Amino acid sequence: MRYRSITVRDLSEIRRIYKQQEDSFVLPISASEVAGVAVDANNKIVGFAMVRRIAETILVLDLERSRKARIEALKAIFEGAFLESRLAGYDQVHAFVQDPRFSKLLQKHFGFRPCKGEALVVDTGVDNGEE
Repeated sequence: MRYRSITVRDLSEIRRIYKQQEDSFVLPISASEVAGVAVDANNKIVGFAMVRRIAETILVLDLERSRKARIEALKAIFEGAFLESRLAGYDQVHAFVQDPRFSKLLQKHFGFRPCKGEALVVDTGVDNGEE
């Protein structure tokens, strides 16, 4: 088995394989994404993968401020952040939330919704200075 970049000729086979998935998610294949296929010895596609850039919001609020002030800050933050995200070409903004109450607040007042599936992460080995 080997990995190779996708070609235009692969699209029909990728779509055929995609239709086998039970609860299908949107499959936006774009030339600007990192994408490839696993192929067997006969160059037949066995699987497809795409690494898509997503916008992730990271929120830090001053917990010593009043609830009202924090809500007003969120309104201002999201108004600006969503506009900048649209201008940058992002069609979604993700939030990975640990506090269920905060999750409900984002859903009720700011239009967030749960994602399908479970959010997972893997390190690629690039050192970006984060600890």
